[in-house]
Amino acid sequence: MNRELTKALWSDALEFFRQAGENRVEPSYALREDLAGLRIYEEPIFAVAGAGDVMFEGLKQEHAIGPHYLTPKEWLPSALTVVAYFLPFSETVRRSNRIHPSHPSTEWQHGRIEGELMNTVFRRYIAAWLREQGFESLIPGEDPRYQVREPVSSNWSERHAAYIAGLGTFGMSKGLITEKGIAGRVGTVITSAPLAVTERPYHDLYEYCNRCGACARRCPAGAITPGPNLHSCKSNPACGDFLQPLKDWSAAGGDTRPPEEQDEYRPEKMRIRFGCGKCQAGVPCESRIPRQRSE
Repeated sequence: MNRELTKALWSDALEFFRQAGENRVEPSYALREDLAGLRIYEEPIFAVAGAGDVMFEGLKQEHAIGPHYLTPKEWLPSALTVVAYFLPFSETVRRSNRIHPSHPSTEWQHGRIEGELMNTVFRRYIAAWLREQGFESLIPGEDPRYQVREPVSSNWSERHAAYIAGLGTFGMSKGLITEKGIAGRVGTVITSAPLAVTERPYHDLYEYCNRCGACARRCPAGAITPGPNLHSCKSNPACGDFLQPLKDWSAAGGDTRPPEEQDEYRPEKMRIRFGCGKCQAGVPCESRIPRQRSE
């Protein structure tokens, strides 16, 4: 595998990230005047998985994702590797969402909406960079074959790909705990480029989770129940049931921010602005791998 190519990709991607205007909240979109120019993410971390890693095939099992899951080579027959990265939310975004027990903060809503726009721009930059080097690249979430099944199960999982690539392990909340924590966004690109594969620094799916239960205590939906079997601690339907009214209200232009943060705003700014993220803020794994509890 080509280490020099990998280093060049990381170097250019970081430079693009540092200059990307999309990582700052545009004044015209700011929900408060003081949030114009808000920095959404800190610098990303990267990892690479081999497209033929047997763990991808294992995700087709019912207890994992399911038979509808498509492996990297099913998405792109020429695939050799999968690029994975994690965009950690800035301290400002994270800190703001620690406060109110059930409503996403204004800064967190910017992280969810404008932050995902930055994530999309970053994915596309990496895919375009690889194509410029003469390799094929594909973003599953933008492919016509991409599907999401109810309640929340798609035929590609960026979090699982990032786990396989060595970027982090899962927590009780099903978020990915990386060396920069759990609060942030994951992105992936499948490519025919012979990039250097990252060695996984862990062996267990939940190795970085210290089972402290803080995410369960933070969850306003009661969707996380601590227990010995971490595979079944998170209820996606319960999480979805909590979010659906917020989604419906925001679609109608309603303000889903905490009452103390609500002020005059243009209704069009609040459309599709909802979320939660309480299990990612105010927890030991928010911005780092938490200390393991002594048995």
